[in-house]
Amino acid sequence: GSRDATREECKKAWADFPYKDDVIEFISGQASGADSFEEEIADELGIHVESFPVEWGDLSVPGAIPKYNRFGKLYNRVAGLQRNERMAQYASSSLDYQGALLHVWKNNSPGTRHMIEMARKYNLLIYPEVKIP
Repeated sequence: GSRDATREECKKAWADFPYKDDVIEFISGQASGADSFEEEIADELGIHVESFPVEWGDLSVPGAIPKYNRFGKLYNRVAGLQRNERMAQYASSSLDYQGALLHVWKNNSPGTRHMIEMARKYNLLIYPEVKIP
């Protein structure tokens, strides 16, 4: 979800999530905002969190696009998008359960938008459902 999502918005999204009784694991990108609040919720419920931290400095991954940040440090410009796809692949990999994306999308966050697109690509349930042109 969006980095500017609040704890209250994340708790409400979880409370409204129609599949919460079936959740056996949370998947987190370990970003600030929604991801950190999701991890708090999982901890409170005793649910395992599988973490996918973004690795901005790894330029050896296939498809990496090197770019210099404003501090002059070289990083992989698409590392966040690659991480999103890895999370969606992981969520869709079980034959025993259906993966889902629960998101809090604010201010047209491009990272959350991409995660929704990846959820569609890998046939995950998406809640709340959104239409992206």
